[in-house]
Amino acid sequence: MNPSKTAATDHHMQQDQHAADELQVIGSRTLRDLLLRGISVIGGKIFLADDCRARKQGWQIIPRHGGFSRTYRDPRFDLLAACTKCNGRGQNPHGITCPDCHGIGRVFLAPDIISEPGQGQS
Repeated sequence: MNPSKTAATDHHMQQDQHAADELQVIGSRTLRDLLLRGISVIGGKIFLADDCRARKQGWQIIPRHGGFSRTYRDPRFDLLAACTKCNGRGQNPHGITCPDCHGIGRVFLAPDIISEPGQGQS
């Protein structure tokens, strides 16, 4: 056999195997994507009533675990901060109720002070 033909044949076989491997990866990605999309749709149906209730309240909905669980968050919590006068304790060291937070330990911030998520405070 001619060594150059053998090398060329080996090269073509390697290219064919590489192409087959790529198709398998593409096929598995597509199958994986279809499964994830299906799971997400199922999760959407399972949590439909809860998601509607959360939207009516203006809450944030964070799908988790491929859509099979949810975290609901009220963005009004962004308006709360620890009281600086009592350090979030609700009272001073003598046990007197803090007049700024009325003993809660938290104060409400003005909405215009809050920055967008990821923007930081200015």
